[in-house]
Amino acid sequence: MLGDTIRKVRKNKKLKLKELADKTGLSISYLSQVELGKIEPSLTALRKISKALERPAFSFLLEERDFTDNVIRKNERKIFQASETAISLQLLTPDVSGQLEMIYWEVEAGEYSSPELLSHIGEECTFVISGKGKFEFENGAVLLEAGDSIYIPKKVAHRTFNPGPDLYVAITAITPPSF
Repeated sequence: MLGDTIRKVRKNKKLKLKELADKTGLSISYLSQVELGKIEPSLTALRKISKALERPAFSFLLEERDFTDNVIRKNERKIFQASETAISLQLLTPDVSGQLEMIYWEVEAGEYSSPELLSHIGEECTFVISGKGKFEFENGAVLLEAGDSIYIPKKVAHRTFNPGPDLYVAITAITPPSF
């Protein structure tokens, strides 16, 4: 809430309510009601408060977020198992409603990521954690090993093949999401 944010900033600056009142020309009673959420400050009052607290006025209007909702525990990942292949895809982002999608994926030896070359609207960057992945394109292919990464521009048709013998494990970031 707006009042909570103002109070936190004021206390972090070690200002007493009276000192803020003196700096803003607003009454202690008014500021107290704002901080307690009983009233909303006018735009003029918010500007005075922001100037006194040396912070842009808009910063008080930004919602505080509980980032625990953005934590994805290993055992809570959404898993997509491609039935026609030995591929496991795990979503590392909470969902695909934002501008970034991250996927942890495993491909068994001798398997392809898809039956044919596919393109999507998103840019993609893949980092190989272990194994080998052969990235195939319409005009060639490139073999990546653990520690390598590849950037693929949007709309470039591609697929990945695991030449083996080990499991291919990678993390891919795609923006915007295409799953």
